[in-house]
Amino acid sequence: MIERYQGRQIVDTHIHMHEPFRDAQTVVDYLDKNHVDVGRVLARPLKEGEGSKTEHMPGIQRLYLKGPNNWAPARFATEFFIGPYARKMAAEELDNQRVITAAKERPDRLLAWMFIKPGDDMQTFDAIQAAMTSGEFNAAGIKMHFWIFPTDVMNESVIQAAELARATNTPLVMDVGVNRKRMKRFGELAQKYSDVPIIAAHLGSNLPEIIKAAKENTNVFLDISGYTVTGEHLRDVIKRISSDKLLYSLSTDPVSRIIFGSDSPGGLGGSIQDS
Repeated sequence: MIERYQGRQIVDTHIHMHEPFRDAQTVVDYLDKNHVDVGRVLARPLKEGEGSKTEHMPGIQRLYLKGPNNWAPARFATEFFIGPYARKMAAEELDNQRVITAAKERPDRLLAWMFIKPGDDMQTFDAIQAAMTSGEFNAAGIKMHFWIFPTDVMNESVIQAAELARATNTPLVMDVGVNRKRMKRFGELAQKYSDVPIIAAHLGSNLPEIIKAAKENTNVFLDISGYTVTGEHLRDVIKRISSDKLLYSLSTDPVSRIIFGSDSPGGLGGSIQDS
């Protein structure tokens, strides 16, 4: 069995740069500790110091993530009770510069996601566009977060980000949150930008709209990093999508549509060990 994986590069697509990941070396040490070749790093959407700094999810989150998060009342509670509390902790400015610096220092091991707030607050867009087109670091693509920064998926700012992803030939990764109303047109976005890889973080929160779009659009991928992901959810999704979405199929030329990410170092996510 292990022979199937020998020679493959192991990539963690979802690592937030905040304590304990202060700089490139601390991230690389973490990758080495867990036998991962490449990390794709991004800024933290919450203020520094907010939430857990441990590598492992608190027990209460583990209990919650066993399944009821996809139950309508639980979604309601997450969106309208937990959501406002989390949004009060939202970072006023996303520290993309720390991520860029890390990618410059270790271009052999790290790629940088550029974090853009969706919605009306797009004052950093020009700087991000300039950074991504500079060629000075390895850009992983663009990240947007629709739970901490709630916005409709077809908002003009999202279109602007998708256009930049297309222009730079990079993916667009989206934490879609749990509000189905905001994601009703996710499939429309995927079709409009069929040449742009769109990665739904955290298994797209297992939203029916996201899973449907993954079935119907070859450019939609599912990131299985922390938060809503458990074995139960992954098995459920695999049952609902075709076999070509499996991480490693038995095909001689497998197509990966489920992507590994840890959402390290913790707080609202997990760790490489948890994933």
